[in-house]
Amino acid sequence: MADEQLRNMMMRVCSATRDCEKAITIWNSISYTDYVKTCFTYNSYIQALSSRSDYSYQALEAFHKMIFENIQPNQNSIVYGLKACSWSGDVK
Repeated sequence: MADEQLRNMMMRVCSATRDCEKAITIWNSISYTDYVKTCFTYNSYIQALSSRSDYSYQALEAFHKMIFENIQPNQNSIVYGLKACSWSGDVK
């Protein structure tokens, strides 16, 4: 559990520094472990990807994957999804 929280915090730092490549590396490391992805984990990832316009479509793909995996989005998920939409030019 502590490793999962650490990885979530690292992705949030990636969001603040706009280092999407590092966030993707961290996300992939979660994918190959026994950790269960939660809404909080997805939010950290989507937040990091939505911090830059060139990763906005990947953020939206992650949002759709979250819903596909039956993980209920919360209000933060919606905000990060809308931020990715605005970077991609879909919201004005």
